[in-house]
Parts: sequence; C-alpha cells; structure tokens
Amino acid sequence: MVVDEPASPRGGRSRGGTRRAATVLVAATALLFLFPAQARAEVQVRGKLYPEFARIRLGEARPPDQPAGTLSAAGGEGAAMAATNLLSSNSYIAFLGSESLGPRQEVFWHYERGVNLGTGEKSARDAFVGLRSGAVTVRLGLMDTVYKDLGDRLRFFGLSSGNFVSSSTILSKPAIGDSSAASFHLRRADSIRIDTDESARLSAHLQYSPDESGSTSRNADLLSVGAVYRDGPWYVSLAHERHRDFFGGSRSSPAVFRNDRDPEASSDDWGTRLAVVYRLSKSVRVEANYAWLRYREKSSVAGRFASLRDDAWKVATEYRSGDWRAQVSLVGGAVGSCTLQQGAPCDVTGQDGWMLNVGLGRALSRRTLLFALAGWLENGAGASYNPTENFDVLGGQSVRHFAAGILHVF
Repeated sequence: MVVDEPASPRGGRSRGGTRRAATVLVAATALLFLFPAQARAEVQVRGKLYPEFARIRLGEARPPDQPAGTLSAAGGEGAAMAATNLLSSNSYIAFLGSESLGPRQEVFWHYERGVNLGTGEKSARDAFVGLRSGAVTVRLGLMDTVYKDLGDRLRFFGLSSGNFVSSSTILSKPAIGDSSAASFHLRRADSIRIDTDESARLSAHLQYSPDESGSTSRNADLLSVGAVYRDGPWYVSLAHERHRDFFGGSRSSPAVFRNDRDPEASSDDWGTRLAVVYRLSKSVRVEANYAWLRYREKSSVAGRFASLRDDAWKVATEYRSGDWRAQVSLVGGAVGSCTLQQGAPCDVTGQDGWMLNVGLGRALSRRTLLFALAGWLENGAGASYNPTENFDVLGGQSVRHFAAGILHVF
C-alpha cells in the first residue's frame, strides 16, 4: 500500500517529498546526458495539381498510297477529328520525410503517386530512400533518370510534365514512332543514383538500373550519367544515357522490321544531350538544347532494323514580371539516316517534324496559377510525333491543342 506524504503546515510538500522530487530531477537530468534525445523525423505532404480543359484537333494523315521513308509510321484516310478533354497531365501527391543523422548527414525518403483528376485513377511515380553525407547523395528506388533531369529546364510554369507542351515529344524520341522503349525521357525502376553537391559550381551525376529479369541472351539495363556547370546566370549540362536490349528502334518501326521478339538479337541505344540556360535579366531566361539519339541492333535476319540516327533541338524563352508568366518554345527533330540488316536499302523521306508551344499565366498567389496554352505540331509525311494523352497519331498527321486550366501547388 502506498501512503501519501502529509502536507506541510503551509500547504506545500514535506521535506521528505521535496528531497524525493529533487532526487528524481537530478536522475532525469543525468539520463538526458547519458541517452541524448533521438533526432526528430519530419514528414511532409506535397503535391501539384494542374487540370485543364483542352480542345484537340488532329489533321489528315498521309494518304495510304503516298510514299514515305522505309521505317515510317502508317498513314490513313479519314483520320481528322476534334475532341474536348479534361486533362490533368502528371498531377501528383507526394509524401516525403527526413531525419538528421548528425552534422551534414541525413536520411530521406519520397513516395509519390500520379492522380488523374478526371477519373481518380492513380499511377506510379517517384519512390525512393536516400542518404546524404557531406557533398554526396545516394538514392535507391524508382526515380527520373539523370538524362531526363538535367536537360530541358524551362518547363512551362512547372506544368509541362506529361502535358502537350512537353518538349520530350520530339527532343527525346525518334520521329518514326511513339514507343516508350525508344524514349530517353524516363522514370526508371530498380535504380541507384549518386549525385554530388548541386549547390556547387560543378556537379556530377550517375545512375544505374539493372535488368532484374535478365538472361544469358538479354540484359535490358540502363546507365545514365551527366555533369552540370553553374556560374551566375549560366546553367550548362551534358548528359549521356545508354539502353541495352530495349530495342527502341525496332519497337518504333513497322512490325516487319522488328527484332525484339528474336532471342538471338540484341540492341544498344544511346542518347546525348547538351543544354544551356542563360538568365538575361531578372525577368527573362533563354534556353537551347541539342540531342543526339542513336539506335543500333544486331540480327541475323536480312531486312530487319539495324540502325537509326535521329537529331533534335529546342530553343525557348521564359518571361516573368509580377504576377504574369509567359513562355515560348520551338522544337524540331529529324531522322538523318537508317540502315537495315545485311545492307537492305533504307530511306528516311518525310521522317521529320516540329512543334511550337506558347503559354501565358497569371499568379493568383504563390501557390496558384491560372494558365492558357496553345501547341502546334507538324509531322512530316513519315513522322508520327505524338503530344496527346489519349490518341494515336498517324504518319503525317498534324496536332493542335488549345487549353486553359489552373495549377495549384501545396
């Protein structure tokens, strides 16, 4: 049985109670020194939502009887159409957190899901855990590649990811098809990425993703490397990415030329991109990109895909003043040459295209922006660059977008 100490005549504790309280206080203080409090972990919720109503017009495709290059996308008749869609691009919600491990050391994590604001459907986006120690950061998981991250920096008010104004439609894919296997604008699973301090004048970046289901005949791994130079108004990046056994050239070509289902075939695709951004003033930035895309495959079957060379470029300018934003970009690309197995002839006629995008926005607050966008894409007779979310684009088909929406960041 526990008996309370009697109260002192003045209503306070007795001397015994006071001594016991003092002893507890001293013991607690000693424990604080022996077992310091653990670092507090911080968890945040972030997101970017940017729904827009868009009017989309697709022009007529190349007539079936009109000739085009050997690997050209198919044409067709009666392909012209118009539609009105609610697009949400790559709107997302992200959960992220970090914990300090000591001076200049930190563990952090990021889990992000894409959200379709029209249907409510979700999709996979970045998900990784990282460790930062001094000037080096290591991340493991699903994330953008170095190549995707370092180039194409002026991105239409931060909303071009997945949007029709995204330059990657031409800058990171060949003109002949829309296969994701040929794209150098990727988010790659099963990755390890190492970055040096991005606040330094010069930083280096390395990423590798193995093929976890590889075999003795196939190894579809990815290597992405790059470097960035920052100095005052200048930003200059050079990135290189290699894909083994992705068969980007085959999967972008008509079925008769493909090697991807041949167990004896192999492929080696790579892209290199130079990006330069210069701040002319507090309000104006300009950017230029040039990309070299190369697709090579080996096969013993005559007449199948062997190689393709595609070059692309982008110029853009961004203006900001008070609550107003404006941006213009012009992107172009073309297949320069192609070859088929065992010397069969390959023609690149009509495999080119260009895209012009303009945007105007007005900030309602630091987190909210009203915007209007317009995009014009012209495909050559044998090209099928596709900036749409929901439609197939045939060879030679033009695409027009007009959209208005709201961007909110939290």
